[in-house]
Formats: sequence, structure tokens, C-alpha cells
Amino acid sequence: MHDALTLEHRGIPCALICTDTFVNTADIMAENLGVKGYPYAVVEHPIGRLDSDRLTDRIEQAVSDCMKLLKEDIRIQNHHSTSLRQID
Repeated sequence: MHDALTLEHRGIPCALICTDTFVNTADIMAENLGVKGYPYAVVEHPIGRLDSDRLTDRIEQAVSDCMKLLKEDIRIQNHHSTSLRQID
């Protein structure tokens, strides 16, 4: 989350991918960095022990979700970028 918001703050569009186990942590980090509700893609946890086919399925879903986030332009500028804390 920190890296995505740092890049967004610098004007570089990002699409974050988070596993479902860490959704609460990601939400808290976004709020603490001044961007409550920052949207991101969520994939099922874990991913480290998946076979190639199952990992490919999760990657395809994550890429699809990330493309939607980037195309819809709902990133930081629609989440009060002026309230983004300095995170450099």
C-alpha cells in the first residue's frame, strides 16, 4: 500500500494487488496515509504454494481487476489527494 500511494502521490497511476488475508491491514494503511477507501485488487490467499494452473487463474483475475482500476481512473485523485500525508 505504501509503495502504491507513494507512486500515486508522484502522479504515477498504480493498481495494487492484495491477498484477502491482508485486506484489513491494507485498509488501515490507506486510512493512516490519508487515503481511506483506496481501491485495490484482491486475490485469495495463499499464493505461494499454488501450482502453475491455479496461480495463472489468480494472476488473470488480478490483471483484469487492475485494468479496471486503471481504466476507471478511481485512484487517488478521487480520494482526496490533498489530504494525502507526505509519505516520501
